[in-house]
Amino acid sequence: LGEEVIQNARTIADKLSTYSVMANALGKQDHHQQSLKLSRETVQLCKEYPKRGYLFHIVPQLLSLRSYFKRTSDEEFFRQHPVVADLEDRDKADRTVTVMSFMRQIVIRGFLCQDVLSWILAMVRMLHITRRDGICEDTGAALVAFALIHVILGEYENATRFCNLAKAVIDRANGNKRMEGWTLFVGVTYIESYSIPSSDVASIYKKAYTSAMAVGELEVGFLAYFSCLMHAYLQGYPLRDLLPAI
Repeated sequence: LGEEVIQNARTIADKLSTYSVMANALGKQDHHQQSLKLSRETVQLCKEYPKRGYLFHIVPQLLSLRSYFKRTSDEEFFRQHPVVADLEDRDKADRTVTVMSFMRQIVIRGFLCQDVLSWILAMVRMLHITRRDGICEDTGAALVAFALIHVILGEYENATRFCNLAKAVIDRANGNKRMEGWTLFVGVTYIESYSIPSSDVASIYKKAYTSAMAVGELEVGFLAYFSCLMHAYLQGYPLRDLLPAI
């Protein structure tokens, strides 16, 4: 059905909306490689993602971002970049949100498929699009992925900073908070769990679970649910106190 809709589509916008539904559906069916491939090809069609030489694109853009955030405070970041949802140019706003949603699919599916270059490149492209066009909810997903890079580099203070900035973006982006569950889950699993009390870790997992389930992100909800169960098991907590029954 999706292929038939695409063949009959009159504009790029019509095709993009169909591709978005297809990529999201493939991901929810655990066809992560197919979702990743479709999302990557779509943003290449929009000329926002290179077709080859990923590493040669990642290094200069990553260095540029590190330099930018080193000289820019969080308050300045928000002052410099408008919320996309508030832009008067609705065509530009809609295109930015659509492209960012595909980039987010690449980050998530690439992460789950262990395609490191794909998700890192998508992350740096998302942050450059944010600097060019403004903040949207998917910027939060990019920032928490950026925080992961700093964990790998051993820069835990910066990792915590970008994790908190990602949460602030979700709150300010005027979206439906569809990315809140994923942002909280990644942040607490890979960054915050090392520096906050274990009771706070459980609380964040609970919030990630309820937030994801509230917007139909079952995949993220179950990830948060089982991560919380494992955390409870390791800490010796009573399970009945952590999550409601499913």
